Amino acid sequence: MKPLLLSFLLSIAAFAQPTITKLAEFPYTSLPFGVRVENSGIYSISSFGLTGNQLFVSAFGTQDIYQIQPDRIFKKVKSTDAIAAAVGNVRCYAGGQDIFLDAHDGSYRGENGTHASVRVNGRRSLTFSSTLGGTNTEFQIPFAGDLGFADLIGIDAQGHVFILVERYLSEIPLKTRREVLTFTTDGTPLSTLVIPDIKYCCTERDFQIDPDGTLYHLMTTRESVIVFKWRGLTSPAMQPIIYPEEYRYSLHYNDFVSRENVPGEYSDAPQALVNRTTALHIGETYVAHQYTCTNMNIAASKVTGPDGDVVQTPPWLLTGVNCRIPYMWGGFSTLAQFDNGLKAGKYAGDINTAGVSGYAVGVDCSGFVSRCWQLSSHYSTSMMPGISTQYSSWEGLKPGDAILYAGSHVRLFVDRTANGGFRVVEAAGRNWDVSYYTFALSSLQGSYVPCCYSKMDTAFSFQRPTLLSAITGSLGSAALTWKCDTTNILGYRLYSWKNHTDLLCAHIGCGIF
Repeated sequence: MKPLLLSFLLSIAAFAQPTITKLAEFPYTSLPFGVRVENSGIYSISSFGLTGNQLFVSAFGTQDIYQIQPDRIFKKVKSTDAIAAAVGNVRCYAGGQDIFLDAHDGSYRGENGTHASVRVNGRRSLTFSSTLGGTNTEFQIPFAGDLGFADLIGIDAQGHVFILVERYLSEIPLKTRREVLTFTTDGTPLSTLVIPDIKYCCTERDFQIDPDGTLYHLMTTRESVIVFKWRGLTSPAMQPIIYPEEYRYSLHYNDFVSRENVPGEYSDAPQALVNRTTALHIGETYVAHQYTCTNMNIAASKVTGPDGDVVQTPPWLLTGVNCRIPYMWGGFSTLAQFDNGLKAGKYAGDINTAGVSGYAVGVDCSGFVSRCWQLSSHYSTSMMPGISTQYSSWEGLKPGDAILYAGSHVRLFVDRTANGGFRVVEAAGRNWDVSYYTFALSSLQGSYVPCCYSKMDTAFSFQRPTLLSAITGSLGSAALTWKCDTTNILGYRLYSWKNHTDLLCAHIGCGIF
């Protein structure tokens, strides 16, 4: 019986070996939404999702959802609630359920009280916690001082937990290593899958799992988009699992973005000391600003302005009330200049990057940061190293600092999220507007550096409240509960989105509540 038993054990070991399948591959020329190369990134597919054995994708700049057909043809589909939820959200299949978890900077919440969280504790550990079917679970994962970012990919039907982690390989220039770690429900490590450093396009969510623990990975190479399928990651593996040799190379969109060619303007005027809170507040006003557009302010397709420059306004603008300042190539408008420009018949933004129009108003990335830093002239990203100091570590960033790619793009840093993400406010070509966004560590890889404006005040605080619950009541009321450290805090601002264009703002003044 012993030889038979040995043969049986060897068969199990062979079956448990992880296997990879190329599920789909299609060139960018086949995409119905194309590829955009901007100074802030390369944009095409934003997220993908899985429903049964069907794959769906979404794209930047559109609300449309497309299904990947067996013949690799994309088909635009009706966006049902199930399909819309499947694209971009985190899936939890534990306990025989199929729950979509809404991901928010390391916090994941779904129906029936299901929630989970991923917290990065410095660079040496992360903590995963969850409440599934009334059962609370928490475990900690140690690291060798190189942890930078983590995100929950999903939880399969057996309770296996899949977590994406990003480690520092070097600080400046920033180089990262991405891995998918798989654990049992109680935190026992099962396998480590090393993800190739290949990301030609920006993506918001490039991993999904199915109930059986099969991992799906959407990879963007220089020539095409590939969907891989990994089986067997829930079986114990002593050594890291790696991709086939043909995918062991580095490729990142930050090495291919367009260069800034808008000339900046030096100022001899002395610059005042900038308060960090003021810098963040100015950025906030560009996101929350409401204004009214008429037909005169919108050019959905390219038009030639009176100065001969071609202008095209962002596609999301509506005739009527809008919110958030639109992107304008070369723009440096204050809010008053923007409003007055619209009244004078100027265009709301300009996404044509071939020239700077005198008949449009808005801000580009460096114009926006220049305003937040209260500069008297528009400093380009190429000029910003001359008025800032580069940090030696990404841990040095403080609110109101910058994440700078000199010659291409700049972002105003707000804070770090619980799972290690970099929350920023920026004017960018991603959605052609000024908005808040959170970036994983690997998204900043390459030429981005953390830096501080030379006239920035040294005082800062990372304190912010933690939302515990939000319950809607009658007549549009809501009951909110949160916890917060009130040390040296004057107050908080509370925002709620009524719809895509209207922003309701309640300013909580001096006092904590």
